[in-house]
Amino acid sequence: GIGALVFAHTMLEIPPAITGGGQEKYRRAGTENVAAVAGFGRAAEIAAQKLDQMSHISSLRDSIADRLHPICASNGLGTDRIRIFGEETERLGNTLLFSVEGLKAETALIAFDLDGVAVSSGSACSSGKVGRSHVLQAMGATEEQSRGAIRVSLGWNSTSTDVEKFCFAFDRITRRLGEMLKEEISGAA
Repeated sequence: GIGALVFAHTMLEIPPAITGGGQEKYRRAGTENVAAVAGFGRAAEIAAQKLDQMSHISSLRDSIADRLHPICASNGLGTDRIRIFGEETERLGNTLLFSVEGLKAETALIAFDLDGVAVSSGSACSSGKVGRSHVLQAMGATEEQSRGAIRVSLGWNSTSTDVEKFCFAFDRITRRLGEMLKEEISGAA
C-alpha cells in the first residue's frame, strides 16, 4: 500500500483523494505507513543502482525477438504467422509479448514449462482476467492473437543461457506446430 507521485511545481493543483489535515499540504490525509515508505525508498535506491543493467536486459529481450521470425520460418510457419507486440515502438526493456497464429497460449505454456522455461500468457494488464485483453484489442490484435499471446519477462539475473533455453523450447514448440499444419494440409488435399 505505498506509491509515489512526483510532479513539477508548474503543474495544476491535483485534488486530494482523501481530504484532511495539512501535514501533506492537503494532498493526502491520514497517517503514513512508515514501514512501507521506508521499503519504497529502499526499493527506489536499489532500482537506481541497477538501472545501468537495463541495457543488458533489453539486449537479451532483443536477442529473443530477433530469433522468433527465423525460428518460425525454419519450421515451415513462415514469418507472417508471428506478431511481436510493440516491436515498432519503444517498450519495456525486460518484457516481450508475442503471438503465433495457430499456437494456443495454454498449449505453449505447458510446452515451455516442460522444457523448464517459465513464461506467462496475455498482457500483464489482463493477468487473472478471463476474456480478451482490452490492451491487445486496442493495439489491433485479433481474437486469436490475444488468446495466443505469450509474455516473456526478463530480470536482473537473466542470462544469454536463458535466451538460448527459451529459443530451444520455442523451436521445439513451433516445429510441432509446423508438422501439425503440414498434416492438416496433406489431409485436406
